[in-house]
Amino acid sequence: MRDLPVILLAVFLSAVLVGCGPSKHRPIDVYLTVESEHGSPNPPVGSNYLNYGMTITTSVDSSVPAGEGTRYACAGWTGTGSAPATGEENLCQFTITQNSSIVWLWKTQYYLTTDSLYGDPQGEGWYDEGATASWSVTSPWPGATGVQYVATPPTSGTVVMDAPKTVTVTWTTQYKLTTTVSPEGSGTVELSPAGEDGYYYDEGAVVTLTANPETGYIFGYWSGDLSGGNNRETLNMNEPKSVTANFALLAIYVDGASGQDTNDGLTWETAVKTVQKGLDLAPATGWTVLVANGTYTGTDNKNLDFKGKAILLQSAGGAENCIIDCQISGRGFYFHSGETEATIVEGLTIRNGRVFGDWPDSCGGGITCLYGSSPTITNCTLSENSARDDGGAVCCYQSSPTITNCTLSKNSADYSGGAVCCFSSSPTITNCALSGNWAIYGGAVYCSSSSSSPTISNCTFSENSAHSGGAVYCYSHSSPTITNCTLSGNSAAYYGGAIYCDYSSPTISNCTFSENSASGNYGCGGAVYCDYLSSPTITNCTFSGNSADYGGAVSCYASSPTITNCTFSGNSSAQGGAVYCLVSSPTITNSILWSNFGSLGKEIYIYDSSSSVTLNKSDVTPDGYGGEIGNITENNCIHSDPLFVDAANGDYHLLDGSPCRDAGDNSLVPPEVTTDLDGNPRIQNGTVDMGAYEYQP
Repeated sequence: MRDLPVILLAVFLSAVLVGCGPSKHRPIDVYLTVESEHGSPNPPVGSNYLNYGMTITTSVDSSVPAGEGTRYACAGWTGTGSAPATGEENLCQFTITQNSSIVWLWKTQYYLTTDSLYGDPQGEGWYDEGATASWSVTSPWPGATGVQYVATPPTSGTVVMDAPKTVTVTWTTQYKLTTTVSPEGSGTVELSPAGEDGYYYDEGAVVTLTANPETGYIFGYWSGDLSGGNNRETLNMNEPKSVTANFALLAIYVDGASGQDTNDGLTWETAVKTVQKGLDLAPATGWTVLVANGTYTGTDNKNLDFKGKAILLQSAGGAENCIIDCQISGRGFYFHSGETEATIVEGLTIRNGRVFGDWPDSCGGGITCLYGSSPTITNCTLSENSARDDGGAVCCYQSSPTITNCTLSKNSADYSGGAVCCFSSSPTITNCALSGNWAIYGGAVYCSSSSSSPTISNCTFSENSAHSGGAVYCYSHSSPTITNCTLSGNSAAYYGGAIYCDYSSPTISNCTFSENSASGNYGCGGAVYCDYLSSPTITNCTFSGNSADYGGAVSCYASSPTITNCTFSGNSSAQGGAVYCLVSSPTITNSILWSNFGSLGKEIYIYDSSSSVTLNKSDVTPDGYGGEIGNITENNCIHSDPLFVDAANGDYHLLDGSPCRDAGDNSLVPPEVTTDLDGNPRIQNGTVDMGAYEYQP
């Protein structure tokens, strides 16, 4: 036991020597040296002793004030030892295992101030020394109602930030001047000087207002924030203002119930009694004769004569309430003094006109226009008028009136033009409805001579009838243009249920022909008859349900029509369900002739060997030809069901799988034709379709 302390001491010394050997030694501290010219770093500037292996977060202020509009901003650090070599933030975290250093970096920044009361200023803030700063404001800037603020230019720019900078924007208050006229369309208000955006003026500006009446009006007075009767006044813009210029109609007033022809007609209270008295009292230019509601009869309410005056005759309450009743003796209006489109009849009904005598007195049961007289007839109704010779409603001789938005119904002529007759005349007829009219030639419209080229657009022709040309008769080199019209239920006893052409070349486009007929024995051309050297051009039209003995839709004698992008279906005839030819040579292109009925020739019948038909890129019912079929030339035609959407109910648009899609020839489409019957682009998907309608996905 005596040796036990010695043994224990030896064991202790061995343990100490093993525990302190080189492979087990670790330092107790490491240090981090921190440098920074600004701010308060953590750990602070200097040497900081830290525990080996600890994770340390070092940081410094992101910025430090350096005077008005100046600061130092931390730009990051550089590091050694365990610290990352570089960084751009004001904070750095790492695990320290050796002596290390962090040097905080700084840059100088200057502040840009945008001094602006309005305009949502942009660009204010801190910028690095030497940087280029951009600034802007929005001008004008809205304020309260009728107020805006406008910045003095410039409203944007750049600044080099070599010191603290301030951009000051100056604003001007502006007030809105609102001007109106009463009644609408009676005049204008001219402003001098013109305001900002037409209506805004600087606070305190003086504006000159001038009231300018339109033709037929006179200035009356100012109201609102301006008063007085001078047409030129000044206004101080010290707040938002509103001004109305009030104009008075230059008018003669007619009232059949309470007026007297001994009155001056200048007010309703002093109205005259008859329409002719009103026309006589109106000066030559710019005045209006305003007619009260009622039915006007008697001597001075028919055969009305403008005597060349460029004035407006207008009803107060529309055609349904203001009626010129000629009582089967005389006509409504007689234009013969070179009246122009500035002579206007608006909003009247003209009925029961009847004219007899020698020509031209026997023409124009409702209205006659002679010798270069071309008035405007608008928003009128002409009904149950008649003429012994021509033009049951309107007769034109060497005249070209404008007829718009009118209804012409149940008028008749013993010879030509149940509604309108044109001799050497070219009227414009637009947005009109012509129905139930009758004449021997041209149930609704008759055109004669080379100088007759009426323009007829956006009209409907229905239930008109004649011996020839149930709706329209074109004779002797007349060349009407008929566009965007609907012709349905018209009839002829002999030729042309809807249109008859004799030695004429009308242009017919974007029209629909349905249920028209040439119903008598040997009736020709249920829709269109082309007679003797006629060369009509027919484009983008549909023909359905038309009927005749010869040519259910179109019949030709000694003529050469050109038919492009048309659809024929459901027409019927003894010979030529769609087209009949006698001594004729029609050309049919990009068209569809399908499911028409003809005892001889379902689609086309050629009567004689001198006739021929050329079909280009068209779709025709198989075995659809009759007569001299050897004279039919087909160029790239097809004979497949066109797949209409609903032919039974008159919808001849093409289904998606139609063989007529993209099957036409673009080069054969007239250059002026850019749309189909619906108004859609005529060529879709690169190649024109067959028929009147272009397929729409």
